[in-house]
Amino acid sequence: MEPSALVADTPRRYYTPWQIAVATILGGSLAGGFLALRNHILFGAPTKAAIVGVVSGVVAIGAIVAGVMMPPHVSRMACAFPIVSSTVFSMAKRLS
Repeated sequence: MEPSALVADTPRRYYTPWQIAVATILGGSLAGGFLALRNHILFGAPTKAAIVGVVSGVVAIGAIVAGVMMPPHVSRMACAFPIVSSTVFSMAKRLS
């Protein structure tokens, strides 16, 4: 019997936009970016995977720089929500 084209030779794991969003909220832009990068690699889009990897790295570095440069009297959580939410929504929009 000939194997079906729909059955993969090796097991693969694809992540839903919700899984990527939760990973981003819990682990930051690098965690969500890694899952999105992995999805693009498994779906055969290495260019998009490279873009997602660079963007998530830039967002992580930008968050660190923004946190270091904030004045001491400003709450450090003030900039965390916009950074995390914008990353989550942009990643979810790309994958859907």
